[in-house]
Amino acid sequence: YDSPEMKPEQIREVNVVGNLNNQVNQKGIEGVEKGLFYSILNSLFFNDGEMIVGFLRSRGVGIRFNKEVINKPKVKLLEKYKDFLATTHSANAPGSPLAPADETARTQARALMKEPFLVESPLVKRIKEKDKFYWKVDSDNFSAYFTNEKRAFERLDLHTSWGNLTVYCKDYMLFDGVHEFPKYMYFKDLNGVFYQIEWLSIKYYSSKEDNSKSTEKYLEALKKNQETERELFFKPSFIL
Repeated sequence: YDSPEMKPEQIREVNVVGNLNNQVNQKGIEGVEKGLFYSILNSLFFNDGEMIVGFLRSRGVGIRFNKEVINKPKVKLLEKYKDFLATTHSANAPGSPLAPADETARTQARALMKEPFLVESPLVKRIKEKDKFYWKVDSDNFSAYFTNEKRAFERLDLHTSWGNLTVYCKDYMLFDGVHEFPKYMYFKDLNGVFYQIEWLSIKYYSSKEDNSKSTEKYLEALKKNQETERELFFKPSFIL
Protein backbone atom coordinates (compact mmCIF):
# COMPACT_ATOMS: atom_id res chain seq x y z
CA TYR A 1 0.00 0.00 0.00
CA ASP A 2 1.00 3.60 -0.57
CA SER A 3 0.02 4.70 2.94
CA PRO A 4 -0.96 3.36 6.37
CA GLU A 5 -4.68 3.74 5.59
CA MET A 6 -4.38 0.63 3.36
CA LYS A 7 -7.27 1.55 1.08
CA PRO A 8 -7.99 -0.36 -2.16
CA GLU A 9 -6.88 2.59 -4.29
CA GLN A 10 -3.51 2.54 -2.50
CA ILE A 11 -2.57 -1.06 -3.35
CA ARG A 12 0.81 -1.28 -5.08
CA GLU A 13 1.49 -5.00 -5.05
CA VAL A 14 -0.39 -8.24 -4.38
CA ASN A 15 1.48 -11.23 -2.99
CA VAL A 16 -0.43 -14.43 -2.27
CA VAL A 17 1.17 -16.61 0.42
CA GLY A 18 -0.30 -20.09 0.75
CA ASN A 19 1.49 -21.32 3.87
CA LEU A 20 3.63 -18.95 5.90
CA ASN A 21 5.68 -21.82 7.35
CA ASN A 22 6.82 -22.80 3.85
CA GLN A 23 7.95 -19.22 3.20
CA VAL A 24 9.77 -18.96 6.53
CA ASN A 25 11.72 -22.17 5.94
CA GLN A 26 12.90 -21.34 2.42
CA LYS A 27 16.57 -22.08 1.91
CA GLY A 28 19.22 -19.64 0.72
CA ILE A 29 19.77 -15.93 1.06
CA GLU A 30 16.24 -15.10 -0.14
CA GLY A 31 14.67 -17.01 2.70
CA VAL A 32 16.81 -16.01 5.68
CA GLU A 33 15.72 -12.35 5.98
CA LYS A 34 12.04 -13.05 5.35
CA GLY A 35 12.13 -16.13 7.57
CA LEU A 36 13.57 -14.22 10.51
CA PHE A 37 11.20 -11.27 10.16
CA TYR A 38 7.97 -13.26 9.88
CA SER A 39 8.86 -15.86 12.49
CA ILE A 40 9.53 -13.03 14.97
CA LEU A 41 6.18 -11.46 14.08
CA ASN A 42 4.44 -14.78 14.59
CA SER A 43 6.03 -15.09 18.03
CA LEU A 44 5.05 -11.55 19.02
CA PHE A 45 1.51 -11.71 17.66
CA PHE A 46 0.51 -15.12 18.98
CA ASN A 47 2.99 -15.75 21.82
CA ASP A 48 3.99 -18.92 19.98
CA GLY A 49 7.65 -19.77 19.60
CA GLU A 50 7.32 -22.82 17.36
CA MET A 51 7.92 -20.96 14.10
CA ILE A 52 10.94 -18.98 15.32
CA VAL A 53 12.53 -22.07 16.91
CA GLY A 54 11.94 -24.07 13.72
CA PHE A 55 13.45 -21.29 11.62
CA LEU A 56 16.53 -20.93 13.82
CA ARG A 57 17.10 -24.68 13.87
CA SER A 58 16.99 -24.73 10.07
CA ARG A 59 19.82 -22.17 10.20
CA GLY A 60 22.03 -24.26 12.45
CA VAL A 61 21.10 -22.79 15.84
CA GLY A 62 21.13 -25.52 18.49
CA ILE A 63 17.98 -24.63 20.43
CA ARG A 64 15.14 -26.96 21.29
CA PHE A 65 11.35 -26.90 21.46
CA ASN A 66 9.74 -26.91 24.90
CA LYS A 67 8.41 -30.41 24.25
CA GLU A 68 12.01 -31.60 23.92
CA VAL A 69 13.11 -30.25 27.31
CA ILE A 70 10.16 -31.48 29.37
CA ASN A 71 11.04 -33.47 32.49
CA LYS A 72 9.59 -36.76 31.22
CA PRO A 73 9.88 -38.73 34.52
CA LYS A 74 7.91 -35.96 36.25
CA VAL A 75 5.27 -35.99 33.52
CA LYS A 76 4.85 -39.76 33.90
CA LEU A 77 4.44 -39.39 37.67
CA LEU A 78 1.82 -36.68 37.24
CA GLU A 79 -0.04 -38.81 34.69
CA LYS A 80 -0.15 -41.69 37.19
CA TYR A 81 -1.45 -39.28 39.83
CA LYS A 82 -4.12 -38.01 37.43
CA ASP A 83 -5.29 -41.59 36.77
CA PHE A 84 -5.27 -42.22 40.53
CA LEU A 85 -7.53 -39.21 41.18
CA ALA A 86 -9.85 -40.24 38.36
CA THR A 87 -10.27 -43.65 40.00
CA THR A 88 -10.39 -42.77 43.69
CA HIS A 89 -11.80 -39.20 43.48
CA SER A 90 -9.75 -38.39 46.58
CA ALA A 91 -6.22 -37.08 46.98
CA ASN A 92 -6.06 -38.61 50.48
CA ALA A 93 -6.92 -42.16 49.43
CA PRO A 94 -4.18 -44.76 50.07
CA GLY A 95 -1.93 -45.77 47.19
CA SER A 96 -1.25 -42.28 45.80
CA PRO A 97 1.72 -42.24 43.36
CA LEU A 98 2.88 -39.07 45.13
CA ALA A 99 2.95 -40.81 48.51
CA PRO A 100 3.64 -44.52 48.01
CA ALA A 101 3.84 -46.85 51.02
CA ASP A 102 7.46 -47.77 50.36
CA GLU A 103 9.74 -45.19 51.99
CA THR A 104 12.35 -45.24 49.22
CA ALA A 105 9.71 -44.78 46.51
CA ARG A 106 8.08 -42.01 48.56
CA THR A 107 11.41 -40.15 48.87
CA GLN A 108 11.99 -40.49 45.13
CA ALA A 109 8.51 -39.18 44.33
CA ARG A 110 8.96 -36.15 46.58
CA ALA A 111 12.35 -35.38 45.06
CA LEU A 112 10.94 -35.66 41.55
CA MET A 113 8.09 -33.28 42.35
CA LYS A 114 10.63 -30.67 43.47
CA GLU A 115 12.42 -30.81 40.12
CA PRO A 116 11.55 -28.17 37.45
CA PHE A 117 9.02 -29.12 34.80
CA LEU A 118 11.42 -28.03 32.05
CA VAL A 119 15.05 -29.14 32.02
CA GLU A 120 17.35 -26.12 32.13
CA SER A 121 19.20 -25.32 28.91
CA PRO A 122 22.92 -24.45 28.98
CA LEU A 123 22.20 -21.88 26.25
CA VAL A 124 20.03 -19.74 28.57
CA LYS A 125 21.66 -17.48 31.16
CA ARG A 126 20.61 -14.58 33.36
CA ILE A 127 22.98 -11.67 32.82
CA LYS A 128 23.34 -8.02 33.78
CA GLU A 129 24.18 -5.26 31.30
CA LYS A 130 24.69 -1.80 32.78
CA ASP A 131 21.82 -1.49 35.25
CA LYS A 132 19.42 -4.05 33.73
CA PHE A 133 19.03 -7.81 34.00
CA TYR A 134 18.25 -9.95 30.96
CA TRP A 135 17.70 -13.56 30.02
CA LYS A 136 20.15 -14.29 27.23
CA VAL A 137 20.00 -17.20 24.78
CA ASP A 138 23.49 -17.65 23.39
CA SER A 139 25.01 -20.10 20.87
CA ASP A 140 27.82 -20.01 18.32
CA ASN A 141 25.90 -18.14 15.61
CA PHE A 142 22.95 -16.70 17.51
CA SER A 143 22.09 -14.60 20.56
CA ALA A 144 18.84 -13.15 21.88
CA TYR A 145 17.94 -10.95 24.85
CA PHE A 146 14.69 -11.01 26.83
CA THR A 147 13.70 -8.69 29.68
CA ASN A 148 14.10 -10.15 33.15
CA GLU A 149 10.59 -9.58 34.49
CA LYS A 150 8.25 -10.03 31.54
CA ARG A 151 10.48 -12.15 29.27
CA ALA A 152 9.74 -9.65 26.49
CA PHE A 153 11.91 -10.02 23.39
CA GLU A 154 14.33 -7.11 23.01
CA ARG A 155 17.21 -8.00 20.70
CA LEU A 156 18.37 -10.77 18.36
CA ASP A 157 21.59 -11.35 16.39
CA LEU A 158 21.91 -14.10 13.78
CA HIS A 159 25.19 -14.82 11.99
CA THR A 160 24.90 -16.47 8.57
CA SER A 161 27.30 -17.31 5.76
CA TRP A 162 25.90 -14.30 3.83
CA GLY A 163 26.23 -11.79 6.67
CA ASN A 164 24.70 -10.82 10.00
CA LEU A 165 21.10 -9.94 10.86
CA THR A 166 20.05 -7.87 13.87
CA VAL A 167 16.58 -7.10 15.20
CA TYR A 168 15.64 -4.75 18.06
CA CYS A 169 12.20 -4.29 19.63
CA LYS A 170 11.56 -1.12 21.63
CA ASP A 171 8.82 0.59 23.64
CA TYR A 172 6.31 -2.17 24.29
CA MET A 173 2.79 -0.84 24.67
CA LEU A 174 -0.79 -2.07 24.80
CA PHE A 175 -2.47 -1.89 21.41
CA ASP A 176 -6.29 -1.92 21.70
CA GLY A 177 -5.81 -2.14 25.48
CA VAL A 178 -5.18 -5.89 25.31
CA HIS A 179 -2.25 -6.93 23.13
CA GLU A 180 1.23 -5.90 24.24
CA PHE A 181 3.48 -5.26 21.25
CA PRO A 182 6.61 -3.20 20.53
CA LYS A 183 5.86 0.20 19.03
CA TYR A 184 9.16 0.13 17.14
CA MET A 185 11.17 -2.61 15.51
CA TYR A 186 14.62 -2.07 14.01
CA PHE A 187 15.75 -4.57 11.39
CA LYS A 188 19.30 -4.66 10.01
CA ASP A 189 19.44 -6.67 6.78
CA LEU A 190 22.32 -8.67 5.28
CA ASN A 191 23.61 -5.54 3.52
CA GLY A 192 23.92 -3.72 6.84
CA VAL A 193 20.98 -1.38 6.13
CA PHE A 194 18.89 -0.50 9.19
CA TYR A 195 15.10 -0.15 8.83
CA GLN A 196 12.85 1.42 11.44
CA ILE A 197 9.38 -0.12 11.53
CA GLU A 198 6.69 1.70 13.50
CA TRP A 199 3.52 -0.21 14.36
CA LEU A 200 0.52 2.11 14.19
CA SER A 201 -2.19 -0.40 15.07
CA ILE A 202 -2.85 -4.12 15.39
CA LYS A 203 -6.02 -5.81 14.19
CA TYR A 204 -7.00 -9.48 14.43
CA TYR A 205 -9.77 -10.82 12.25
CA SER A 206 -10.91 -13.96 10.46
CA SER A 207 -12.13 -13.78 6.90
CA LYS A 208 -15.00 -16.08 5.90
CA GLU A 209 -14.60 -15.07 2.28
CA ASP A 210 -13.15 -17.58 -0.17
CA ASN A 211 -9.43 -16.89 -0.69
CA SER A 212 -9.69 -16.84 -4.48
CA LYS A 213 -12.49 -14.23 -4.38
CA SER A 214 -10.54 -12.09 -1.93
CA THR A 215 -7.42 -12.27 -4.13
CA GLU A 216 -9.48 -11.37 -7.17
CA LYS A 217 -10.66 -8.15 -5.50
CA TYR A 218 -7.11 -7.13 -4.68
CA LEU A 219 -5.90 -7.87 -8.21
CA GLU A 220 -8.73 -5.80 -9.72
CA ALA A 221 -7.82 -2.85 -7.47
CA LEU A 222 -4.15 -3.26 -8.38
CA LYS A 223 -4.95 -3.20 -12.10
CA LYS A 224 -6.83 0.09 -11.72
CA ASN A 225 -4.01 1.61 -9.70
CA GLN A 226 -1.43 0.65 -12.31
CA GLU A 227 -3.24 2.78 -14.89
CA THR A 228 -2.22 5.97 -13.06
CA GLU A 229 1.35 7.19 -12.76
CA ARG A 230 2.71 6.68 -9.23
CA GLU A 231 5.94 7.26 -7.37
CA LEU A 232 8.65 4.61 -7.40
CA PHE A 233 7.78 1.82 -4.99
CA PHE A 234 10.53 0.34 -2.81
CA LYS A 235 10.05 -2.80 -0.73
CA PRO A 236 12.64 -4.03 1.80
CA SER A 237 14.15 -7.45 1.13
CA PHE A 238 12.63 -9.02 4.26
CA ILE A 239 9.03 -8.29 3.18
CA LEU A 240 7.19 -11.05 1.30
